[in-house]
Amino acid sequence: MPEKPPWLLKTESYEGVSEHGDLEEIQKWIMETDGNPHLEAWCADFANHCLETTGYAGSKSPAAASFLKWGKDIGDTPQLGCIVLFQWSSGPDAGCHHVCFYVGAVNVNTIICLGGNQGRMVRRSRFPVADVVSYRMPA
Repeated sequence: MPEKPPWLLKTESYEGVSEHGDLEEIQKWIMETDGNPHLEAWCADFANHCLETTGYAGSKSPAAASFLKWGKDIGDTPQLGCIVLFQWSSGPDAGCHHVCFYVGAVNVNTIICLGGNQGRMVRRSRFPVADVVSYRMPA
């Protein structure tokens, strides 16, 4: 099994942090990215925090789509800890983006990612590969 990158270890240390019990921590991540203390879609704020506190440049933006221009695209084969950028194809959030870290696959159609603002918390979630826009690693 490949060694976990430092930003993924940092991400795992926050697993379970939620808007319901840890709002001050989440607002701190939001403030680090854009100085806005108000709760927002915070997946990119969290990804930036985990990257930057382990010595890697983040996108410096609270927008998940900002990761389209971050690092380098690694093609269609994800690596442990890579950034995964999604654009939802259906449902109430169709057209919106989400960013998180790849931790594994269920099958060829479904991957598991760990990230912030997944059910209002930091947790592992399953996502359809069909909604992946890009797999990315630091440049």
